[in-house]
Amino acid sequence: MMMDQDYMVPDYLRLEQGLDSAIDMPVRVNYILMPDDTVVASADEFFRIHHYLSFEADTMNEVRIDPEMVDGMREYNRVKEMIQTALDDHRVEVFYQPFYEVAQERFTSAEALVRIRDLDGELVPPGVFIPIAEENGLIVPLGIEIFRQVCAMMATGEPQALGLKCAEVNLSVAQFDKENPADFVQKIMDEYQIDPKWINLEITETASSSAKQILLKNMYKLILNGVHFSLDDFGTGRSNLDYFVDMPVDVIKFDYSFTHGYFKSVKAKYVMESMIELMHRMGLAIVTEGVETKEQFDAMCGLGVEFIQGYYFSKPLPREEFLEFLREKNGGA
Repeated sequence: MMMDQDYMVPDYLRLEQGLDSAIDMPVRVNYILMPDDTVVASADEFFRIHHYLSFEADTMNEVRIDPEMVDGMREYNRVKEMIQTALDDHRVEVFYQPFYEVAQERFTSAEALVRIRDLDGELVPPGVFIPIAEENGLIVPLGIEIFRQVCAMMATGEPQALGLKCAEVNLSVAQFDKENPADFVQKIMDEYQIDPKWINLEITETASSSAKQILLKNMYKLILNGVHFSLDDFGTGRSNLDYFVDMPVDVIKFDYSFTHGYFKSVKAKYVMESMIELMHRMGLAIVTEGVETKEQFDAMCGLGVEFIQGYYFSKPLPREEFLEFLREKNGGA
């Protein structure tokens, strides 16, 4: 008589049996390679890196992690956390850079620019935090905070008494993807009882190309309520005629690089002169950014531009210094 025995089934047979009943599914294997385990500080940091990495389908399935990459990720996370805590702790500020209106020979507008102070009270360069804020969506609450602070200043009436007609506020590309710009703009203006003519919203071509219909819908809502728009960063390589011909803007802002190109290249000079003539025939006003010298100022005035902005007049200033600038240059209260 033979006795029943428990036999150990080889692993390869178990695997084959499992595969026989498996459903075919596409599988993609990605590899993360490190020279050694000292590159990352912990298992948690390794998994954060894995989440941070992106593998492009069909083109890349292998990434090598080196100390430089890890340092970059750490800096990214540090800046991201800094932005969030600055919002939470009210360390976000608005600086204002004035526009000189040539015909009036006064400073009648200003661009609102976001600034953040670190825990030591030092200003963080915008180039450090703005790209990261745009990438992770924090540019949206930053933009709302900036707009709220601008409206709070304009609601006092002091800038208007000193000759300021309006403040320029940038709406980011992300604002059109994650918020209803017409809604939050109108709500904040209503909250502070802002006359819409005191606000000019800046848009960029990037916003129009990625969400043009949403952009136009929101623009027309606000235009019907009295808000005006300008096109920012013209001449940076993203600008094209099809774009601004269709956009309901009143002002075109020539980028710093476009303005400086006028003085460096004969071709750039001809292009800028032609663009100014074309835009004036379309009824658009022009702001030239980046004017830094008397020579540049005189040349822009000679070209017939309406507004001039740049370090020739002033760097961006915090609120109280900006109001003092208006008192000194424009006179008034």
